[in-house]
Amino acid sequence: MNGASYCRCQTEIGPLWVGWTDRGINWIGFSSPPKGAARLDQSRQAELTQILNNWFTGSEYDGPLDLTELPVFTQKVLAKVREIPRGEVRSYGRIAG
Repeated sequence: MNGASYCRCQTEIGPLWVGWTDRGINWIGFSSPPKGAARLDQSRQAELTQILNNWFTGSEYDGPLDLTELPVFTQKVLAKVREIPRGEVRSYGRIAG
């Protein structure tokens, strides 16, 4: 989490911690920030809360994500899964194929 900032957002499903780097959002969680999260920064709290609440009510999020700390395989899987339209499902075989 080198260089990551984080804040706590009060969302429609409860409080969430959100982390980001200059490349995009890199984690979201219910518990406190992971070790290595650089610093608390409330400057984007309103923006990130709105993004999350919009997503929970059905809006798309096409903004930047920073997945660089994940293994390459995981990055590829998540990129493929992100292509699935909201509300639809795909089998593992279809995603892996």
